[in-house]
Amino acid sequence: MPPVSSIATFHHWLMAEPSEAMPASAIVLHGTDGRPAGQLAQAIARYLNEFDDESEGHWMAFEADLIRAIAANPGDRRMLGLHEGGNNGSAIGPVGLKEAIRALAQRGHAVLDTPLAAAATRDLPGAFHVALGLPADFLDDCHMILNPKRFGPRCLAPVIGDTFLEWSAVRQQQLVVES
Repeated sequence: MPPVSSIATFHHWLMAEPSEAMPASAIVLHGTDGRPAGQLAQAIARYLNEFDDESEGHWMAFEADLIRAIAANPGDRRMLGLHEGGNNGSAIGPVGLKEAIRALAQRGHAVLDTPLAAAATRDLPGAFHVALGLPADFLDDCHMILNPKRFGPRCLAPVIGDTFLEWSAVRQQQLVVES
């Protein structure tokens, strides 16, 4: 399934059966690589759809406009298990958007490219945080920090995707040992 920022693709992604082999995980981008919003997230989702065998092609990129559209739609909020109008105010206000982002991350196979994603997923064990450049806050919460000026645009998605897959494999092994 190609990562396309549309509500129809979101519905298809949401209705897909989550993989039982791997606990839910998401990639959260902090900062930008200089390209228009969403392009790196889409490249990462495409890369993982090709190389993450366990995901069965269900990675999807979520940028701010798509998240706002999902959060604004009461039906989409219900499908994500969220209250219709948001718990504390507007569904498209910061709190409502963070609720939607968190629900997407908990569903798994989501690449989140929006400034609110860092705060919304900060304490989720399955969220893999990637800093691009030197974002002002949350550096201690990031799994990796990349200088996008030192990578070509085509290199960033494979570097992030491969590092995520390694992190995920180690995480999965640890969960098996603990259980």
